[in-house]
Amino acid sequence: CLALLDELLDAAPRADGPRLLEVARKLPLLPLEGGGALHSAAEGLFLPPSAEEAGSFPKALLAELRAVDPKLLEETAQLEGRPNEEGGSTGEALASARVRKLLRRLGVVPLSPRVVLRDVLGPLFRACQATPPCILPAGEAPRSTSALLALGGFLALHAGLAE
Repeated sequence: CLALLDELLDAAPRADGPRLLEVARKLPLLPLEGGGALHSAAEGLFLPPSAEEAGSFPKALLAELRAVDPKLLEETAQLEGRPNEEGGSTGEALASARVRKLLRRLGVVPLSPRVVLRDVLGPLFRACQATPPCILPAGEAPRSTSALLALGGFLALHAGLAE
């Protein structure tokens, strides 16, 4: 389904492309990590972190950041390895590439420490109108207490990137 959507976006007239892409961003097409309903890319989704970086992301932080279910990418990667009758790779490799291309088009970016610092923590600090430290009652915080603690630990772990 996602590969077909990417193919349709490629075939659309150039003038219609941006409008069609905006509509596609609003469609609930993407499963989140942990299951549940499908979500749209307009909701600010991320690709899960790479295997090397996954250990530096606390579970509470991953839950808060709304990553696309890694099974979506694993399934397309598994399809790439299936041979056809002639022993070569089937069209699934093309489908996998199309899914990854569509995710990039929809604005679903890979989750990395730098992305978290720039797109998640940065706005939290910019939102503080007072001179730091900015003190808010827990009920008025922009994120849950567990997520804020996870973000603090993440910031401590990646302090070198924040400078």
